[in-house]
Amino acid sequence: MFLAGEYTSAIPLAMEWSQPRCRGPVSGLIMSMAPWAQSSIAFATAGLVALLGPREYAEWGWRLAFVAGGCASLALLRYYSARVADAPHVARQHDQREGSAPASLGLRAVLGGAHAGAFWQIFGLMSGLWLMTNMVVILATGRLAADHGLPGGEVAVVMGVAAIARAVVMSLTGHWSTLLGRRRFFVARGAVAAVLAPALWLATMSAGVLPFVVGIALLQIVTVCGYGPVGAYLCERFPSPVRATGYGTAYSLSIVLPALWPWWLPTLESLIGPDVAVAAVPAVGGLLVAGCGALGPRLAPAHLERGVEDPALASPDPVPSR
Repeated sequence: MFLAGEYTSAIPLAMEWSQPRCRGPVSGLIMSMAPWAQSSIAFATAGLVALLGPREYAEWGWRLAFVAGGCASLALLRYYSARVADAPHVARQHDQREGSAPASLGLRAVLGGAHAGAFWQIFGLMSGLWLMTNMVVILATGRLAADHGLPGGEVAVVMGVAAIARAVVMSLTGHWSTLLGRRRFFVARGAVAAVLAPALWLATMSAGVLPFVVGIALLQIVTVCGYGPVGAYLCERFPSPVRATGYGTAYSLSIVLPALWPWWLPTLESLIGPDVAVAAVPAVGGLLVAGCGALGPRLAPAHLERGVEDPALASPDPVPSR
């Protein structure tokens, strides 16, 4: 809650301040900060392990990263307090609607009311992205050490390089979604991930055809880089009275079932084998992204030339617009 709760307000706020045609590129840059952070953590871990040794790092050295993160958060708090405010047009809309409905209706409207269609469509799309993320980022990290015997420092370097590759591509995918249209982007990205991710996993982790640093980087590029336009897309699906509620709920609730993979993945592995089971999960995730993306509004380039409120009001449900 305290480490990532600000996503719910910070990203909608950034999208509300962005120029219409810049929402996609800005979203890609914002979402790419996650892999940049992961690469920083990976290389910081490798450096601290090399400097302190595995034992000292495990005992107290890991706290240094938390101290650095805390200082960065305090600096951001100071900046926000002094420089950041609500976008003027959103503040006006909020003032006009003040008192029109109790705040408690926001969550109810998102989960089962007027905006439930948008929520459940996005819930399915985000579930697919989280499934792929858990396999090619979290599980892959453990498998490099457990199955292939890489020491902690080497694992950190492999994942750090992969995170940098993912960050660079993800920073571009938001712009690509503006050129293609949001629906086309998610359908294409999901289909590519469903086909290529299983092949890349087997080639890297089973057959050893690809070096780990190359295979893991390609895996993350074809799967997790689909997050690029998510910041813009989720904000474009909900109007201002429920935008932050819809964003935070759709983004966060969808992680629950994918995050339970330590419980359900062993059952799948016992049925079809460890590597095939893991390869199948991103395939399912890609199909969810493509299928649920197809259910969403078109949001073609012409639609994205308007303010963030216009797409949200024009597409209150997941029926594709022609």
